[in-house]
Amino acid sequence: MDLEILVISELDAYSVGDLNISLAYYILKNQKLEGRIKNIQDLMASFGGVITEDEAKELILQKHYDLVAEQLERFLNAIRRTVIFVFENFWDKYAVAATTVEREREETLQELNDFLSKLNYI
Repeated sequence: MDLEILVISELDAYSVGDLNISLAYYILKNQKLEGRIKNIQDLMASFGGVITEDEAKELILQKHYDLVAEQLERFLNAIRRTVIFVFENFWDKYAVAATTVEREREETLQELNDFLSKLNYI
């Protein structure tokens, strides 16, 4: 009973004009919410709606393929860098100009000829 008296006394405190203003406010708010809901529904419809199970499987497989391809590319790039480093190291270590090789060959041939002539083979 006390609750009913309290509700009635609260209603008496409001005038009809205040109730009309409150009602108009809630109607406006409801219209705005309905507009937002419609916008969200339109946006969802523009996405193409709900995808099928086959489309979901295809998307998952594509995602996995992209991840594996990315990891494979990283691995291959690391191997390429290693191979390039090894060959650059060999190049730095063993690179000799052709003229230097020919000059050393001529010197070696000259020494060999000297030895052979001392042994009377030439």
